[in-house]
Amino acid sequence: MNKSMLRKGGRREGIFALITVIGILLLFALNLFLTRLGLYHSLYLDTTPEGLYTLTEAMKKESSFMEDLKEEDGTEKKVRMIFCNDPDRLIADTSLRTVYFMALAFHQVYPNFEVETVNITDNPTAVSMYKATTLSKIETTDVILTTGDSYRIASATSFWTRTTDNVLYSYNGEYRLVSLLKSVTAINNPSAYFITGHGETVYDPEDPGSEGSLSTESFYHLLLERGLNVKTLDLSEVDEIPKDCALLILNNPTSDFTYDPSKLGQLSYISDTEKIDRYLVGRQGAIAVVKDYRLHLPNLENYLAEWGIVFEDALVRDPDSSLSDAENTHTRLIAAYDSDETSFAHAIYGDYIDLSSAPRVLVEDAGAIRTNFGMSASQDEPGTFMTSRTFANFLTTTAGAMTYGKNSVDGAYNAPTRREKQKHTIAAISARVETDDTTANRKYSYMFATSSRNFFSEETLGNTSFANYEIVSALVENISRVDEFASMEIGGTSLNAKNSFGGKPLISETLSDTANTEYRKDGTVLHENRAFTDGAKVTFTVIVALIPTAVLALGIFVTVKRKFL
Repeated sequence: MNKSMLRKGGRREGIFALITVIGILLLFALNLFLTRLGLYHSLYLDTTPEGLYTLTEAMKKESSFMEDLKEEDGTEKKVRMIFCNDPDRLIADTSLRTVYFMALAFHQVYPNFEVETVNITDNPTAVSMYKATTLSKIETTDVILTTGDSYRIASATSFWTRTTDNVLYSYNGEYRLVSLLKSVTAINNPSAYFITGHGETVYDPEDPGSEGSLSTESFYHLLLERGLNVKTLDLSEVDEIPKDCALLILNNPTSDFTYDPSKLGQLSYISDTEKIDRYLVGRQGAIAVVKDYRLHLPNLENYLAEWGIVFEDALVRDPDSSLSDAENTHTRLIAAYDSDETSFAHAIYGDYIDLSSAPRVLVEDAGAIRTNFGMSASQDEPGTFMTSRTFANFLTTTAGAMTYGKNSVDGAYNAPTRREKQKHTIAAISARVETDDTTANRKYSYMFATSSRNFFSEETLGNTSFANYEIVSALVENISRVDEFASMEIGGTSLNAKNSFGGKPLISETLSDTANTEYRKDGTVLHENRAFTDGAKVTFTVIVALIPTAVLALGIFVTVKRKFL
């Protein structure tokens, strides 16, 4: 009898031990399942009073174009959103977590929107194809939206609106995401157009053996590397700039633009410069202008002056920073960068300046450029409230340069225009900035200009001894973006905002408390860790406590069964 009871007891203990092991394994499996379900199928509770983790109906409506995205062969077109860090690190940071969960929720609504994560610290080459140059930096707090050959890069911190004290004020992520989606899907095959009809030097894809094509071959390949098709455009044959235009190129015109004042009263008449201006202003376009300082083209120059760019009829010589030649002309200039970290130019090529030995840029036979915007180098557009045009240096000489005008005897440019030496601009950027007074978002249009007629030529871009190719590549990458912003229905009052900034204003001040904040050189926030809201803390604690509570209950049950049953 005792042996029978021992056998039964041993068998019972074995069964209970097996049940314990199976129960623990099931709990672990359930934990993993719920974790995966929560991350990839949005199985979580939005306890934030602002509804930060819940997509609004306004966003879903504004994003309905995602359903109609098709490839050329009719198949569904996919858009990928790449986060540059591991999921656990994204979730650990509140500002990043909100964007990450919004993307996952958006994937549930539109399956052709895919979310990926890559740790660029361990695998930096994973995003190298999205860099404008080899020195361009992509941060772990950046997100990349890409489809086909098009992509956009944005900092996750830009999905938030901040106060003047750099404290999070409102979550504007829905507007930002839809804006990026509309931008990256706006044009399937963006193109760079060489303007023709005025004696320009152009690359003609239909005649690659022509003199113009051979002299701009490196520039052509540069444009292709930046994801742009290359085409030609005769302005006299069109009423507007083509929709797929991401960059206009006016390279060395030798004759002036057409302009007939007698036709201004005709509704059908649109001058060449008006066609360009409608593109730049109405569609946030970009144009690169190379004009020989020796040529006087009044209609074109008057239009450029509206953007604050004035070409002087004067040759620049810089004995302090130029390559020597047989005649010692000092016209093969080694250009100086703009070291102001707040400037447009620094935003484009700042990575090169940060090198211990900045690579040299060659600018040959250049004239001086100045602005007519006055000391501030900026001017508000007439009749507008928050739109301005700003002139900025792109490349300059040293302070030891001088300008020379035409000699009245033989027309040579060897007559000093002024006695004193000074720094001169030899390449410039004029940026038109239009600020939305509801969302505070900005739209940019760009005009790049230089008076060095060889700036895009094979002589400079094909010369690997200098950094011209890399600098022009960064320039094209930064000014040729096709940005179409979401309509105002996705911002402002449609999201029940209580302020003019749009988005979802933060109710809990806890979310705005920061810790371990890291800043970039320009003062912008690189990384922040934030706390949960108080409501989220309670809910999160309860949810986390459920699993160990269940394990404890199972252990008590098994112990009681063993001891008393």
